[in-house]
Amino acid sequence: MATFPALKPSSRTFAPGVRPHSQIRTMDGGQSRVRQSNVLVDQRLRLSFTALTETQMLSIRTHYIGQQGRFLSFDIPNDLLSGTTSPAGFTPTGYSWVYASTPSIQDVGCQRYTVSLELVTVPPEGANISGFNLAVQCSIAAGAATGTANATGLNLTVTASLVEGAATGT
Repeated sequence: MATFPALKPSSRTFAPGVRPHSQIRTMDGGQSRVRQSNVLVDQRLRLSFTALTETQMLSIRTHYIGQQGRFLSFDIPNDLLSGTTSPAGFTPTGYSWVYASTPSIQDVGCQRYTVSLELVTVPPEGANISGFNLAVQCSIAAGAATGTANATGLNLTVTASLVEGAATGT
């Protein structure tokens, strides 16, 4: 997996993301919430780099092109989070990053550049983003024939159970 260039940003803004959930209005006007997943989504890291050399600016541009824009995910180096007391707190275990949009590159003169970009997290492979599916399994077992005043026939037993199905998230 590729790693973002090891550059120290001039400014950094972090938004911690959300856990997917649905809000359901009840008949009495109240509200119920149902969490749909155990992963955080939409964690964002806005970065700004000022007075970069052409080589540094091109390293970001080349990385963006190499990741096919927003398509391929990547890791971020600790340099990107330098100055924080716990860099690991910004990227939960197993998460990677993608570009939220195309980096903005501004030529400020004297062969120096300002680059602004935004990254967004991607949950680990196999993370259950959409919740889980429950399937109802039923079985019918035939029993001994019984006779009553109202009906005759088989004595059937129906057994139902909930089983976890395959995740539908990607």
